[in-house]
Amino acid sequence: MVKRILCFGDSNTYGYIPGGNGRRYGPDVRWTGLLSAWLKPECLIIEEGLPGRTTVFEDPILPGRKGSDYFYPCLWSHAPLDMLLLMLGTNDCKMRFGASAKNIASGMEALVRMAISTPVWAATPKVLLISPPPMTPKCFDKTSGEEPGSICSEKSCQLAPLYEKAAERLGCAFLDAGVKVQVSGIDGTHMDEIAHFTMATAVMSRIRQLFQPEKEK
Repeated sequence: MVKRILCFGDSNTYGYIPGGNGRRYGPDVRWTGLLSAWLKPECLIIEEGLPGRTTVFEDPILPGRKGSDYFYPCLWSHAPLDMLLLMLGTNDCKMRFGASAKNIASGMEALVRMAISTPVWAATPKVLLISPPPMTPKCFDKTSGEEPGSICSEKSCQLAPLYEKAAERLGCAFLDAGVKVQVSGIDGTHMDEIAHFTMATAVMSRIRQLFQPEKEK
């Protein structure tokens, strides 16, 4: 049976080109597209990336970006699922939300709990919680001029250990993308082509580990 893997994230799952004015990389470049090519025919990669998406925060400037509002119907529309890859938190760092790193991690944890408790799984729920690569102080300097990028960047650097602890509490898998992946120096927020390739390689390794029979782990 083909494994159905849902990738739910923001612009770095969408494949937003750094400084690209809304344009996205093609499937041959973005990490989700590479996963689709590399894991065929065993897996079906379902791309659900949206620029500006948050975990649980309503954006007063960009409508429809609150991840928790769309998450539940998204899970059902792609059921049955074998695995969920969840990478959010970058946009939550924006100053207009006034959220601490702990607040953001709590939002991420709420999404994982929602996923695990929703009966959309082909078997036992498999969730890979991914901490996004930290931003640089240059982040958001063009799209949100009033936001001090250094504060947003510092907050993004605090997410990984909080996400890891949340994953431990919830019994799901964890991947710190920032260990191997760096955002582009162009905008300090988005991944370039090399980063997408590195990201795809790291995620593919974790997927294969999680699909191994229990006796082989």
